[in-house]
Amino acid sequence: MKVTKQELKTLFKLYYKKVFYAAYYVTKDKYLSEDITQETFIKAYKKLHQLRDTEKLEAWLFKIAINLAHDELKRRKKNVIVPDLEFEKNDSGNNDPEDIYLKKETSEILNQLNLSTRSGLCSCSLSEIL
Repeated sequence: MKVTKQELKTLFKLYYKKVFYAAYYVTKDKYLSEDITQETFIKAYKKLHQLRDTEKLEAWLFKIAINLAHDELKRRKKNVIVPDLEFEKNDSGNNDPEDIYLKKETSEILNQLNLSTRSGLCSCSLSEIL
């Protein structure tokens, strides 16, 4: 299927918001969703020849956006790790074994949370959590 620039602009105008909201539903991040939406249309344009049924265009765009969003979250999750706090000293400068244990357990629990929850919690200091 060959698409003109005008047809591509029309598709973009028709589906931009819907594709954006599909990405936002997964990421809960406005700016990331905007990037994913742009990437969705680029990928769709490059692969448009693979679309067999043009009546399924909207669902196809949603699928691309959702897959890209999941891929990006997986990529980011791999790169965001709470540091191992086992050897950090507490505020008083002592290496209290109980504090070390609690910090290590907290770190392990934080690493199991989803990206958006972990990001919110990690923005405050660990001592505030404990």
